[in-house]
Amino acid sequence: MLKRTLAFTLALITLFCIVSCGGTTPATTEPTVTDNDNTAEVTAPTTTGIYDTLKNDIYLDDMEFNVHLSGNSQHTPDDFTVVESGSVMDDAIFEKNAIMAEKYGVLFTAVNTFANASSAETMMRRSNTAGENEYELCILSGYNCTTLAIEGVLYDMKKLPNVDLSNSWWDQTAIRDLCIANSMFFTTGALSTAIDDFTFCVLFNKELYKDKVTDGTNLYALANEGKWTLDELIRISSLVSEDLNGDDIMDSRDMYGTILWDDELLATMKAGGGKIAKVNEDGLIELTMYSERNDNIVNKFITFANSKYAINFQHMSGGVAWYNMFIEDQAIFMMTMFNECHRFRNMDTDYGILPQPRYSEDQEWYSPIAPWHSAFICVPAVCEDPETIGAVIELLGYHSEQILTPAYYDKTLNGTYVRDEESKDMLDIIFNNRIFDVGHLYKVSNLQETITNLLRNNNPTGLSKLYASYQRASTAYIANINKSIEALKAND
Repeated sequence: MLKRTLAFTLALITLFCIVSCGGTTPATTEPTVTDNDNTAEVTAPTTTGIYDTLKNDIYLDDMEFNVHLSGNSQHTPDDFTVVESGSVMDDAIFEKNAIMAEKYGVLFTAVNTFANASSAETMMRRSNTAGENEYELCILSGYNCTTLAIEGVLYDMKKLPNVDLSNSWWDQTAIRDLCIANSMFFTTGALSTAIDDFTFCVLFNKELYKDKVTDGTNLYALANEGKWTLDELIRISSLVSEDLNGDDIMDSRDMYGTILWDDELLATMKAGGGKIAKVNEDGLIELTMYSERNDNIVNKFITFANSKYAINFQHMSGGVAWYNMFIEDQAIFMMTMFNECHRFRNMDTDYGILPQPRYSEDQEWYSPIAPWHSAFICVPAVCEDPETIGAVIELLGYHSEQILTPAYYDKTLNGTYVRDEESKDMLDIIFNNRIFDVGHLYKVSNLQETITNLLRNNNPTGLSKLYASYQRASTAYIANINKSIEALKAND
């Protein structure tokens, strides 16, 4: 339960007042360029007057602000607990927590159930039924968030007093992609680096690349020019396939162009502009899994993934761990996500980092996340003091943007993940063009697994048949999600 002594009476601040206080940056929009039109316009983030309004007027005397951290991955970041490691991120967490304590009298207590997301979901549901909750803020698995949102267990953050989701410390693309019926039950932003860590990227072995690719192609230049495509990944990978031990068996003891895994099929489709489902102009989810473009992407990637130039580490033999394969120079490319890059901290060979490749040069960048690993920010629907909790969350977002975000870039660029200055531009491409697939997160008809099975079964032409089989059921499934969320709004 929330324990605090208010040093003042916190005034209720309406959205109108929030916008009118302080200087508001005019909103601008950027058009979508994908040819299957599966994303809406994104409104550029602003910094409205909420911080200036609250920063000098709020002091909470030793308020215990309880945070529940969970997720499917045991490596889900904890951005609230100081572990005294001496790392740049640990120092940033300490500084951010100290500011919240000294300036506002807010003391964080974080409890985590990493790698045990189901227990967090059960706890949230039980607390909601009991009409009480011991946590003010939660960072939960994306799959948990969607289930709890439909059940009415989460607070609509668009209605949380003192929170302004148009501010720059909130991820504007998440708000665009995940806001259903004008309701936002979970999101992401600067106060949590979980989504950053679970964003897809491609590593490349610089020495092996230099040895095998002799045409002068510069990968960083390709990316900066928008020419880093799936075709380029396949072309370069096709230069490497070598039976290193001469046993005529291609397994983890040999050399490949690319190491990949099951989740890369949907990640590649999303990077090409495709999604299982999207939020349409009416603010409701619609099915978008099939298009000729998506069909071409799935076909091309599955054909490549099952060629001699690639190895899927989730289904390989030979006894060598996938990360050791990359460390031991057995592949040019490693398709992965940021959270796994810590494994290569002590790698002798230099490596660089690239975005997930585009499908075509004429599209925009789309940078997908790993939904199973993902963790989002949410607030329990049973909320004792929404005005105070909203104010603390907004101030936390502001200070996290000032402190955590630069530290995350610093950690990533200075040896922990990558090792060269050129990668800074790559991080900007990756993090500034992130997208979210609402159909994947809501597990529409479990299509995320069914589509992935096409890769597992080496069935590159199967997407159209899947669509024919699942269209009716998936459309009905989506209609029920839309209806459930609209009903929650109607019952407010």
